[in-house]
Amino acid sequence: GINAEYGKQWYQRRVREKKDGEIITINLQLTQEVETESDQFMQLVNIIFNRIAERHMGLDRIRRDYFNPSKAVVISQHKVELWPGYEFSIRRHSHGVLLGLDVKHKIIRTDSALNIMNSIMASSRGGGPQMAIKKEMVGAIVITKYNNKTYKIDDVTLISVQGM
Repeated sequence: GINAEYGKQWYQRRVREKKDGEIITINLQLTQEVETESDQFMQLVNIIFNRIAERHMGLDRIRRDYFNPSKAVVISQHKVELWPGYEFSIRRHSHGVLLGLDVKHKIIRTDSALNIMNSIMASSRGGGPQMAIKKEMVGAIVITKYNNKTYKIDDVTLISVQGM
């Protein structure tokens, strides 16, 4: 253990940068000890596990769980992907801290909301497709490809633009 007075002892660590091989010096100063029974300890452990999942395991966070879209299983005949992932939780237990780890999978539709609406528009015979689009889309959860965030569709408003 460290038996130094807080704020007085410095630790120095030299590491090599992965990208260009540059040597970086990291200076650490002991400022406070975090007891394993404290709420701060639980926060710290959660932060560490979140960073491990994102930075070192390459997982993407979707809500509270982590998934690996690069290992997705594509099921093209159903227009879906199966993303493997994990749910983990850190809790206090009578004998210490407990890490709970569950395997999860997320089913992601590969067709876009625009494709679904266009398909409904093409298949509507004479009648207005607005109700069919609302029925299909309202309540659906969509994921954006650029940041893997999920959104729930609450309403669809179709506006007709003449001359387009």
